[in-house]
Amino acid sequence: MVNKYMIYDLTNQKLYPTTVLGEFNNQKMTVSHMLTIIEYYVKFIKQHFDVNQRQYSLTLIALRISRLRLNNQNCRKPTAEQLKCVVDVFKEISDMHAQSEITKQENETKANELKLVIDLIDKIQKERQK
Repeated sequence: MVNKYMIYDLTNQKLYPTTVLGEFNNQKMTVSHMLTIIEYYVKFIKQHFDVNQRQYSLTLIALRISRLRLNNQNCRKPTAEQLKCVVDVFKEISDMHAQSEITKQENETKANELKLVIDLIDKIQKERQK
């Protein structure tokens, strides 16, 4: 099964709990749904990992920033480093539940692809600020 993603451009729009941010496999993803997912991961990380380690603390910071932004709070965007930590931690969580080495290899490939996208977006944003 191929996953289908669609992300809507909501630049400069006020967000509400029912605001649809995008779709995943034709299922609408609302602000409320995304906040629930963020809260789940924050609790999971706190329960299963040492949050004093840099990778986990940066992930929690990025998730908190995302929560604030979804609640229309004015705050900075997560940094590329923080976003890469999120990818690494989510991969680690996925690997904890993986049923095979093939799945773990697929997780590694997806994580590396996401980090390349983060680098590309970060580079584009830095170029635009010049």
